[in-house]
Amino acid sequence: MLDEVRWFLVAAVLGIGCGDNLAPLAFDDFELARHAAVCERLVRCGLYADLAACEATFRSITDPDLAAAVHDGVIAYDGGKAEACLAAIAAQSCDVTSREARRLPPSCDHILTGTHDAGETCYFDAECASGDCAEASCPRDMCCGGACAPMRSPVAIDGACETTRDCVDQAFCGRDHVCHALAAMGQACDLDADCAYGLACIGAGIDPGTCRALPALGEACPYLRCADLGALCGASGICVAAGPGAACTSDADCSTFGQCDPAMHVCTGFPTLGMPCITRCVGDAWCNHAVGQPMCEAPLAPGSPCNTDDQCATLVCEEGPIFDTCIAPALCF
Repeated sequence: MLDEVRWFLVAAVLGIGCGDNLAPLAFDDFELARHAAVCERLVRCGLYADLAACEATFRSITDPDLAAAVHDGVIAYDGGKAEACLAAIAAQSCDVTSREARRLPPSCDHILTGTHDAGETCYFDAECASGDCAEASCPRDMCCGGACAPMRSPVAIDGACETTRDCVDQAFCGRDHVCHALAAMGQACDLDADCAYGLACIGAGIDPGTCRALPALGEACPYLRCADLGALCGASGICVAAGPGAACTSDADCSTFGQCDPAMHVCTGFPTLGMPCITRCVGDAWCNHAVGQPMCEAPLAPGSPCNTDDQCATLVCEEGPIFDTCIAPALCF
């Protein structure tokens, strides 16, 4: 979760933002407001029955390094742009092939601005004016400072790249590490991100796939995919809703945001703290399979044995010589 929040906010460092006439959002309120904005879209797209069900799936955890850097002025935070950004996210399309579903809205640019220039010491990306900290590799319970990278402009088509995030809009980074214009209908692709907005990559594997349009709810789905976030290609070959209440015989009949209730044969949300579980839990809980009836239990404190990050209150399960242990990541700011 910490990496997810940092990615969301650091992505907003890059680019030029546009202001809206909305009340500024306090930084300390941002995380809960982000949950609400994301959930407004997911409920509208049919992935959850209501906002409460969606918001209950988030783990309650903050990033103390990021908060400290903002409060100390090392990272400038623009609450007005944050409010405009979250409003845009709440209104995003349910079509997974649309531009707005594949990229953060322009209003999310420059929510954070780092004050450290190229070459200055940093511990995470948002501290840097460029949004890029070349961090040194070290254990997660230690702080190993890196250096801020120089400011970089988006790479134009035909320029060298490492990832698609390096390239200008309407472009992707190909296997040859060159930025190419997004592929049109019928052209070759490896990923959905290689295709023009409104298209997806069908059939990619060892060989390239082909950019094609995806069907909407109620339409035939010959490629076994649908454009709507809350839809799946049903057994009848038609795109059907796969959110809460949809008929199912297995988890494959439900969206990735839910599971199939084996008794009721309908899609339901994942269980939360104190509920029986089958595969996973959401919110402040993890599924303990070491008991007779697997149950959603509270995250483990630092020092507790663990197997996966989600079992730990800090979301960090560190590998040890005998067994892995929940640890508190080092505070580096």
